[in-house]
Amino acid sequence: MVTNPSRVFGIGSDKTAIKKNYLAIVRKIHPDIVESDEKIVASEATAHLNKLYKSACEQIDKGTYGEEIENISHKSTSSYTQENENFENEEPIFKLNIKGKIVKIYNQIFEGKICDVYVGLLDDKKVFLKAGKIEESDELLQNEYQILSRVKHRSLPSVLEMIKINCNLALLENECVGQPLSEILKKLNHGISQNHVMWILERLLEVTGFLHSNMIVHGNIKPETIILDTKNHNASLVGLYFGCDKSVGVENYKVKNKIYSAPEISKLEEVNPRSDIFSIGKIAISLLNGNEISKVCPSSTNRELANFIEKMAKQDSCSRPYDAFKLWDELREVRTKIVGNKRFEEFVI
Repeated sequence: MVTNPSRVFGIGSDKTAIKKNYLAIVRKIHPDIVESDEKIVASEATAHLNKLYKSACEQIDKGTYGEEIENISHKSTSSYTQENENFENEEPIFKLNIKGKIVKIYNQIFEGKICDVYVGLLDDKKVFLKAGKIEESDELLQNEYQILSRVKHRSLPSVLEMIKINCNLALLENECVGQPLSEILKKLNHGISQNHVMWILERLLEVTGFLHSNMIVHGNIKPETIILDTKNHNASLVGLYFGCDKSVGVENYKVKNKIYSAPEISKLEEVNPRSDIFSIGKIAISLLNGNEISKVCPSSTNRELANFIEKMAKQDSCSRPYDAFKLWDELREVRTKIVGNKRFEEFVI
């Protein structure tokens, strides 16, 4: 059962934004709008949601909203920024003046077909500049800007500004601490232990459930769009320019990555929450060094955990779970059975 309201309503200290997210969720689960055989469950879910909303308002008043309540021993307070890139002895490759504030850009860290990504500093804080480079990039970056302007979560980037550079749109976003999962996997040819896969899954299901509760489907979850903070055991989702915001009737962006996209995307069918769940399940199988073709976990994987993951990666969309939050709760129970109360295990790359 979710007990930290920020996991449901997102980060921030604005009661208006929290209330907006609360109302968006309650409109979908209230017993008055569900079938008769689901009213009992809906009543329990609504009652719990109301408690979380009350708790969120109380925490905002106390200034404690958004603090993580899970007790993780050995949790590091240092960040990837502080340890790896302080830019003290570097000259910026270019500077931007945005509303009177100087953004110093130091390095290009990614070159893509749609946009290039640069890292820099704004007020001594690390930021990323996502600069479009093709005609179609303006529409995609505008889409990401609209999504990230509407929802806030500790496992999503926050967009700071949208600007024009060389006639193309660019987004200035805050740092998601960590490294792309794709880069970590290059260093770990043997895969990742099931204990680490479980907390990675937990974080991904949590933030994906949050997006889905706000009628947003990511649509392109893959190791390159997952930022893993191995020290603090967090996972963030980036690359939302292909995201589908159902609340405003945005047309589905049909994007297919070769390995992790759901089958319905290849068929140009509608992107839906089950599409994201498929991607997460297949990534988990890959992390465990399972069979990506048959979508089966290795025999060494705990059977209950393997069943949990494999049902997420079913070929048929209707056979997959739909509710990421429900999966998140279920996984926490499975994880407790496997590792007990010892939740933290150092992730060594």
